[in-house]
Amino acid sequence: MGHLSVFCSYAREDAAIRDALGRHLEPLRTEKIIDDWNDSEIKPGARWDDRIRAALDKSRLVIFIVTPDLLASDYVNRVELARSLELERAGKCQVVPVVARATEWGNSPLADFQALPRDARPIDAFADEREAWDQVTSGIREACKRIVDWENPYKRAQVGDWTHVEQTMQVPGQSMTGYGTCEVIAKTATEAVARLQFVLGPQRQEQIIRVDLTEPLEDRMGEMLKQMGQEMPANAEFWVGPSQYEEDVLFIGGKRYECVKAVRQMRMEQQGQKMEGIVQNWRCVDVPLDGIVKGTGDLQVMKQTQVLLGFGHGNAATAKPDLFGGQPPNANQPNQPVAIFSPGRWQVHMNAFGMGT
Repeated sequence: MGHLSVFCSYAREDAAIRDALGRHLEPLRTEKIIDDWNDSEIKPGARWDDRIRAALDKSRLVIFIVTPDLLASDYVNRVELARSLELERAGKCQVVPVVARATEWGNSPLADFQALPRDARPIDAFADEREAWDQVTSGIREACKRIVDWENPYKRAQVGDWTHVEQTMQVPGQSMTGYGTCEVIAKTATEAVARLQFVLGPQRQEQIIRVDLTEPLEDRMGEMLKQMGQEMPANAEFWVGPSQYEEDVLFIGGKRYECVKAVRQMRMEQQGQKMEGIVQNWRCVDVPLDGIVKGTGDLQVMKQTQVLLGFGHGNAATAKPDLFGGQPPNANQPNQPVAIFSPGRWQVHMNAFGMGT
């Protein structure tokens, strides 16, 4: 799964509980799932406030040991909790409260998060605390898995998983709709290989895409676009802003998808001309490969919408469509545009794998 940075927030009075948590998380360290940190690791002479803030900013999971002393801690509330909430709202970390001792914490911002053990039952309320710690350990393991799935859902994909999508591309005066399938055909610990087939107008195209599993998927999107023939011109500057996340529910094809919606601003500049827009993706952990149920891109002179039509594995009940009807893809024209539109200095190419400039 790979190391995830984990930060543990606790009150000084609860150091023994922190140590107990550390012992129970040892299997996750051994399996190289987590790399956890708490302020006991600060070396003499180090600026402890700087170290705490730096560790928080790089953490993907923040655990709060909830006790009366933690809730009363000025530093925890003013620095560690406040910063964790900022990072969580920005989609950069997950927050997990671990309720260690009975306390009234309903008015704390931590009460908004699903807690461990189950039903937020305090650890010291268990007749056998081993049961409580088992729930804590398994819950943290599951939280780590969700983070990995979200950052790069191809990590959980299996050979034979596939998705089927409809994609509509528009420029002023022109609109075309195509259909595509993507199937994982090989996988190692560090790379997934997928076969992408797409039909747009007269084109039938096939492409092999290699997905690096060691990095978050969003960080590799530029490389994947290059593999599909959509590399930006050498003199163009391309900027993508940070994602803003919110929960959302989509109903597509009569099916309900519980999604996380990610919204990002994009800007592209070339030869003094600027194009700005918004990209939105709705992703669901039940959907294989990239997890996208719906995606939209609105970049002024061009718009693109992708909608999930189906997914499965191998010979699933919903059979993977044969887009080529047994025929080979178009030869010798791997990325020949179906349509070209030139507003000003921009030249927008529409082909079977999307849009380029």
